[in-house]
Parts: sequence; C-alpha cells; structure tokens
Amino acid sequence: MDLGSQPYCRLECEGPKVGKVCGEQAMATKSRTQIIDDIEDCIARNGANFAEWYVGFTGSPKVKLFNHHKLKDKGDAWISRLAKDEYEAHEVAEFFRTNRRTKGPGGQPTDNDLYVYAYKMKPHTKP
Repeated sequence: MDLGSQPYCRLECEGPKVGKVCGEQAMATKSRTQIIDDIEDCIARNGANFAEWYVGFTGSPKVKLFNHHKLKDKGDAWISRLAKDEYEAHEVAEFFRTNRRTKGPGGQPTDNDLYVYAYKMKPHTKP
C-alpha cells in the first residue's frame, strides 16, 4: 500500500512506561479534545508532572524531537498527534503552556505546523 507523502507514525507515545505501536499506517487527524486527552494520558503514564514537559507544534515531529530537541531513540517519553489544521495544533500547545504550565513555544504556526508533540524534558534535551 503506497501512502505517498502522508505522515507516518511508528510510536505514538514512547517512554519507559508506555509504548503504543501503530505500525506503518498513516497517522489520522484527531480533534483538539482527543489530542489533549492523548497527551495528558501520556504525561500521566510518565510521571504526571506537567512542569517537566514541553509541548509544541511542527510540520515534522520526528525531526523536531530528535534533531532539534535532542531526544534519544530509547528511554525518552514523547508523543505526537496530527491536528486538523495548524490553528488547532497551536491552540492545543497553547492550552498546555497556559493551563497546564508546560514549557513550549509562543508565536504563531506556519501552514505546515499540523502536528502537536510533547516530550518529557531531561538534562540532555533542549530545552
């Protein structure tokens, strides 16, 4: 099955305590509420301290997580979800930053920032 340029997800929520594999299927878009619920569930399963988490938005979650934020393939807790559009992705990240007091970027999304991602910050991650 050729999915062309559709986004893929291999690990939806990866961490020492969670690992949901969705195989090599295209990631389906989720509603704002579903994304918030999924991220809150991931955080709860990995320590439940919102202040230790970074929630952002991007067009390329794996590049952002592993190249920019320097997560490691093994042992780091993270999650990414595909929003309906860049505005919903931004709203979810802003919800976590303002209401749950996670770390995260301010500013406005670009047309390609369709993904919301979150990771548990550690000494080796940036920030």
